[in-house]
Amino acid sequence: MAPIIKTEAIVLRTRNLRDSSKIAVTFSEQYGKLDSVARGVRRTKSRFGASLEPLTHCYLVIYHRRDRTLHTISEATIIHSFQHLRSWLPGISYGSAVIESLDRSTGSEDPNRHLFDLAVKTLEEMDASESEAALATIFWAYLLRLLGLVGYAPRLRKCVVCGSTAEPSGFDIPRGGILCPRCAPLSDYSLAMNDTLRTFVLRLQSAPLAELRLKPARSTALSEVSLLIDRFFSFHLGGPAILNALEFHRRTIGTAPPNCPGAT
Repeated sequence: MAPIIKTEAIVLRTRNLRDSSKIAVTFSEQYGKLDSVARGVRRTKSRFGASLEPLTHCYLVIYHRRDRTLHTISEATIIHSFQHLRSWLPGISYGSAVIESLDRSTGSEDPNRHLFDLAVKTLEEMDASESEAALATIFWAYLLRLLGLVGYAPRLRKCVVCGSTAEPSGFDIPRGGILCPRCAPLSDYSLAMNDTLRTFVLRLQSAPLAELRLKPARSTALSEVSLLIDRFFSFHLGGPAILNALEFHRRTIGTAPPNCPGAT
């Protein structure tokens, strides 16, 4: 008999299986990303209810088969459904981008407790947000921190070519760090970066997410940092140059969040 495991998880995506079942891809607190089947979940009187919808933080009981890649969910209970986040289109877009990037950056059954905690905290702060600028500021902070947790933290203190501590004039995407004025023209794949942008990136890396929610960035700063982080993420973790959820957001709503009173 397969051993029973119990764990918190975030539902990343699902797909239908046969007439009434569903396969759920989840990122779990203790076991990393798991593919599991929930039998009968699509029936009207299913005991699972809405607990296996994407963008749900839940508690799972799973029959875990070590010799297989597909397990079986026996129980699922909602911990947090992020209802406010789901109630408006920007919230759905940025929330979906969180789980999409988590899915793209993790392998099967490769646990990362810090990454799980980061994703849950990010979704909680997004759920408490009242402006699109707050959502965007939190999201880009999350993506920077995710990159750090999977081994791709950008290097922002010294030029990645010569080690100079001069103010940056570029950011080298393949090398993953800033370029001084002397080295920037020599890079084949770099983006412009000044000291103001570097300071903003450092703030996104270190400031509490709750603080970023209460004091979100202005649209001009978000536009600059989104280009840099999006291309950096795509280069090092593969996939399209922009997350699908954000591409949908940009096509339906626009390219940049509005300014917020009190934004920095």
